[in-house]
Amino acid sequence: MVDDSSSTSSRRDRTTRRRLLTGLGAAITAGFAGCVGGGETTRSTEQVSGRLSRRYAVDVDGGRAAFQVDIPKSAYAAARDRDRSFARAVDAARDNDALERVGRQIADEYASDADRLLAAQAVVADIEYTTDRATTGQREYIRYPAETIAEDTGDCEDLALVLAGVLSSDALGFRTGFVIPEGHCAVLVDRDDVPESLLVSDPLTVTVGDREYVYLESVEDRSPGSWARDYGERPLLVAYRDRWYPLDAGALVDHSLETVAGGSGSTSQFF
Repeated sequence: MVDDSSSTSSRRDRTTRRRLLTGLGAAITAGFAGCVGGGETTRSTEQVSGRLSRRYAVDVDGGRAAFQVDIPKSAYAAARDRDRSFARAVDAARDNDALERVGRQIADEYASDADRLLAAQAVVADIEYTTDRATTGQREYIRYPAETIAEDTGDCEDLALVLAGVLSSDALGFRTGFVIPEGHCAVLVDRDDVPESLLVSDPLTVTVGDREYVYLESVEDRSPGSWARDYGERPLLVAYRDRWYPLDAGALVDHSLETVAGGSGSTSQFF
C-alpha cells in the first residue's frame, strides 16, 4: 500500500500558493480600479499620415509653453497587440522615444528641476482621464504609453506610466517608481530628486529598498507628497520599481481575501 499523505500535502500546499498568488494579483488589479478623475484639458489632436500627433499646452510659473509628441501608427498598432502586463508597460515607458522627446522639450524650455517636474505633471494632466470600463468594457486594461498618447486617454495607472516615463527620460533624469493604494495608482519620485520648494509640509513618502520616494499624483496637478483632492488617504498596498514591494502586509492580505472572495481580479496582467 502506497502512502500518499506527502503527495496530498504537496497538492494542498500548491493549491494554497495559487490562492495566495491569485489574491495578490487580484488585490493589485483591484487597487488600480476606481481611480479618481483628472482636470480640464487644453490639448489639440492632429491626424498626420503615418503618425498621430499630440500637442499639449501647459502653464508653469506663469509662463505658457506647448509640447508636441508624435506616435507612429505602427508603434501604436504594435502596442495594442502586446500582452497586457504592468511590468512590461513600465519597461516600455522607460524606453519610449516619444516620451524621451517630451522630456527633451521640457528640458530645453525649463532650466530648474522644479519647473521641469511641474511641466511633466501638467503635460500628463492634459491627457483625458477615463475609466477602463468606459473605454474598453473591461474592469482593468493596462495601456502601454503609445496607446495612452495615441488614444489621448487613460486611467490612473496609464497616466502614471506616461508621467514616470517622461520624468525618467534621459533629458530629465528623475528616479521613479510606482505605488498602489487601494483603488488607485500614483508615481514615486526619489526624494533627493524633488526640490524642497515643491514639497508639502508633511509629504507622503514611501521607502523602497534603501531609498525614500515621494508620492506624486498623475491624474491632476498636485504638490509632490499630497493626494488627489477628494480622494482621501487609503492603505498603500504595494510599490513597484524593478519588482513588487509589499508595503502594508495586513491591508494587502485583507484586500486579497476580499477580492478573491468576490471572484474578481486577475494575475495575468501583473506577473
